[in-house]
Amino acid sequence: MSTGNPTTTGGGDAAMWGGNAPAHVDIYDTTLRDGSQLEGISLTVDDKLRIAEQLDYLGVHFIEGGWPGANPKDDEFFQRAPAELDLDFSTLVAFGSTRRVKGKVDDDPTLANLVKANTSAVCIVGKCWDYHVTEALRTSLDEGVAMVADSVEFLVAAGLRVFFDAEHFFDGYKHNPEFSLRVVEAAAVAGAESIVLCDTNGGSLPFEVEQIVGQVVAYLDAPVGVHLHDDTGCGVANALAGVRGGATQVQGTINGYGERTGNCNLTTIIPNLTLKMGIRTLPEGRLTRDPNHWPEKAKTGAVRLALRSGAPIVPVAMDGAYRVVGKQRVVLDVVKAVVLRPKVLTAVGDPIDVRALLVGEATPEEVRRLTDVVMAELIDLVEGLRGQVAPAESGVERAPD
Repeated sequence: MSTGNPTTTGGGDAAMWGGNAPAHVDIYDTTLRDGSQLEGISLTVDDKLRIAEQLDYLGVHFIEGGWPGANPKDDEFFQRAPAELDLDFSTLVAFGSTRRVKGKVDDDPTLANLVKANTSAVCIVGKCWDYHVTEALRTSLDEGVAMVADSVEFLVAAGLRVFFDAEHFFDGYKHNPEFSLRVVEAAAVAGAESIVLCDTNGGSLPFEVEQIVGQVVAYLDAPVGVHLHDDTGCGVANALAGVRGGATQVQGTINGYGERTGNCNLTTIIPNLTLKMGIRTLPEGRLTRDPNHWPEKAKTGAVRLALRSGAPIVPVAMDGAYRVVGKQRVVLDVVKAVVLRPKVLTAVGDPIDVRALLVGEATPEEVRRLTDVVMAELIDLVEGLRGQVAPAESGVERAPD
């Protein structure tokens, strides 16, 4: 166990955080489905294939590619994926739903599309809130349970790994815990590999999530995951709480993209779990992959920039702890893009270990030597964009230089 102070330096291991926190958590990315529902995002099939490549390079355990049968893009994606997507680490997952009310699994079109999707794993969503079963589906609670059990059993018999997304689980559990537990227990008994508890409307709070997840983990003889939306601004906090409750899988999206206010942000939850809580997520070395060895496609991704007043924040290793230099925040991928520019490397003069800089192992002297040059390059980038940005509304003062 770490002897450092987690409030200042982070680190430690899962045991020090109490609760039922596991030693390892699988990362399940749903950017290509749930994330693409964000207003303003429209991904082509080529986009989805290239994003999946990068998610595999990052090292997420599962990549949810879309819903086969729901739209032509997702159909084309799953048709092309076997030939064009060579995943080294991640498992591609097709998404769908349970059979229809009073329907048969062997002639259900959604289940048939999942079987034909050419993936080894699928994820199906089913209703776990009694109100939705009786009012939205207009059927009995017994039929609601049977829809889930029959669908999972059918897909498992087809040789597929099955994840069950328990839709609106937290709301349902608060209203009728007996029914919600019946549904997830039926999925587990039918062979679901993991039961994923969904806060579908994003209205739960961390203390509720940790308590409920803990109770479900104690009840079920199956792994439990969480899928949290961000409507209360608690998506990441709820995921951390779910892991403390015993969840061994976290579903989310890159940058928290998703419908309404978005999903649990994987770019936040992964380092929080690994660096702050000592829980393994990505494979060894993936958090600090050397950009000098990135595939060429990875170097051409969009660069996002966030600026505040002051000097750049650069992590520096001192006495085993990370320190912050200055007050201005420069997002890591901007630092990568700027530092790797030939102009910067030439201006700096003596070679600098770029990997050491990016993972916080550069010396203070190396950081100071780079600061002026990097800031000059950032200013050039911002100045180049000035003409493309609409002027501020009247009455809104421009921030001082």
